[in-house]
Amino acid sequence: MTALINPFFGEVSRREWWLLQLAIVILVIFGFFMTATLASDPNLPRDQRTAGESSMVIIVIVSAIYMNFSSCINRLRDSGRTGLWYLSFLLPTVGTGLMIYFCGIEAGNKN
Repeated sequence: MTALINPFFGEVSRREWWLLQLAIVILVIFGFFMTATLASDPNLPRDQRTAGESSMVIIVIVSAIYMNFSSCINRLRDSGRTGLWYLSFLLPTVGTGLMIYFCGIEAGNKN
């Protein structure tokens, strides 16, 4: 789990990468659930948010991006690539496919 918060953790296997991605999804769902239950105001109209709710949503999104960045950098290092390959994951049409292939399907030094 240290690979979620430390981009310099070291190499992770494909299985560990998939488990880290699952952990990220679970943490995001939990974060949005906590945002909806703790920071929302049921008396406001549906299209308005409180300041706490908006800030919690931003924290959840930024945390998810950082955790994904850390896990992908560690996995890319295992497959012999540099961290600059992470920038290719930001391409709108092919980024997700590249990330899944390079990090989740392609065998690296450590399977």
